[in-house]
Amino acid sequence: MSKNYIISGLGLEIFYKDLPTHRIWNQYNSLCLALRGDGWRAPTLIELKAMHGLHLLGVGNFLPAIYWSGDIPVDSFGKPKNGLRYCVNFNNRSSPDVFKENIHLSYNQFRPVRTI
Repeated sequence: MSKNYIISGLGLEIFYKDLPTHRIWNQYNSLCLALRGDGWRAPTLIELKAMHGLHLLGVGNFLPAIYWSGDIPVDSFGKPKNGLRYCVNFNNRSSPDVFKENIHLSYNQFRPVRTI
């Protein structure tokens, strides 16, 4: 089995590979529960940006693809925009492009994390 990655400063353990692709966002919650060990979840936007930094260093076996965050965008009144999640584009080599995606899209990558 491959080794998970640790970002000590964030107290974060990153799963060693992406979960299977072509799933909608909600299906990844079930896959996280099926992983060995407790606490696997979608990364926050801050955690995903840190993972992008690893990608820029060639660490973590990340694909040049779009990765899901667990963070939900809010409107100008602070109300969650259900059905959307923030994503980070790992194709950009200089800085992480952040945008919102519909949770029913199935082409994004997903890398679970857990707090250590």
